[in-house]
Amino acid sequence: MSSTAHLDPYLARRTLIGLCIAPFAGAFAGSLVLVVVTLVSGANEGPSAGPLALLGMATVLGGIIGFAAAIILGLPAHLALQRLRLCSLPVYAGLGLLIAAVTLLATAAAYGGVAIIDQALSMSAAIVGVVSGVTFWLIRRPDRDY
Repeated sequence: MSSTAHLDPYLARRTLIGLCIAPFAGAFAGSLVLVVVTLVSGANEGPSAGPLALLGMATVLGGIIGFAAAIILGLPAHLALQRLRLCSLPVYAGLGLLIAAVTLLATAAAYGGVAIIDQALSMSAAIVGVVSGVTFWLIRRPDRDY
């Protein structure tokens, strides 16, 4: 890989597109899981906006938080992985999982402590991370840089 590979406009554009789309794809997948778990468990009894509204709100909120995490944690990690030539799909799926876990803990700590994290939220965060990492990899395709 040449030193100008990071400055290639095509790769920069794909990186930016991946950073913008991946968090929302992950948030949608994770929100879908949360909605299904909520509906199946009956935990959403009482006044509610409905499952589609919950899906939409969770996707947007998760996407916004995920976008911030992608910029703050994901971009530097992607650049480090490029330098190390670690560019496989499993590596990016694992990276997404790690970033989602860190983001979940940081968000929980900011909004009431880690006691608010339950199994459904943990499972949803794991799905968000893996789907986001895989989506970024599919858009960016860092394995084709070499």
